[in-house]
Amino acid sequence: MPDGTRMEVTDPGVQRVTLGRERDVERWCAQLRCTEAQLQRALKAVGNSPAQIAAHLQRKYGARSR
Repeated sequence: MPDGTRMEVTDPGVQRVTLGRERDVERWCAQLRCTEAQLQRALKAVGNSPAQIAAHLQRKYGARSR
């Protein structure tokens, strides 16, 4: 930006869980520490917000530390 401040560019797709590509599924499963089946069920239950999915997985399956 001309005024010297940094502008953070984010990909909107990164902020939503998607299962369209195998590498996306692998990344989300690793990040959320769940199986693909658990991820699919969570996505159906609470939508595609990573925070909501993480909370759902926590409630359903217990602690998920990184």
